[in-house]
Amino acid sequence: MMKYSFCQNEMKSYVIITFEDEYKISQHNKKIYNWIIEVDNIKLDNMSILVLDNYSNQNLMDCINGKKINPTLVFSKTTYNFNEEYLNEVSNLERIIKKNRKKIQIIKKKWISTGQKEKITVYVTAVKGLFCHSKYLKIEKGEKYNGNIYLPISKFSYYDNFWCLDKAKYILKNDFSNIKFNIVSNL
Repeated sequence: MMKYSFCQNEMKSYVIITFEDEYKISQHNKKIYNWIIEVDNIKLDNMSILVLDNYSNQNLMDCINGKKINPTLVFSKTTYNFNEEYLNEVSNLERIIKKNRKKIQIIKKKWISTGQKEKITVYVTAVKGLFCHSKYLKIEKGEKYNGNIYLPISKFSYYDNFWCLDKAKYILKNDFSNIKFNIVSNL
């Protein structure tokens, strides 16, 4: 087990909102975007990006230590060789998300001029676990995202009692069609 000393090691409950973005008449494959909100602070304004892959060891250590991160930055000495136990924790979280997610909205868009169609399926999964979070490090002048990036740590489980809470009703009644879930490209 990865052992870390950091002040974000409190087991908390979260809602993971997954956006599956598919285009018809396009060379793009389906893209998946994960966002996360602490159940105790459940408002759409509190959504942060959850990254489950393609981040480096340094990103994880910087996140744990509260330093700004940008998982899209790659340097010559960047490593991605996590130990097997940590990779199993992340795989477990991915399984929990996939197995227990609830479809809450389908958003369809169509461009008459090109015949292009977009279908965005929104899922919600409630989990408990340990995550680190830190501010997103902007690398380009025009970047609009000012929030946090969350990375998984360990001890993930499905939070089935979430759906009995009033906070679940808040999530279910929201319209996600105006959420800019792909505000940071390449994540």
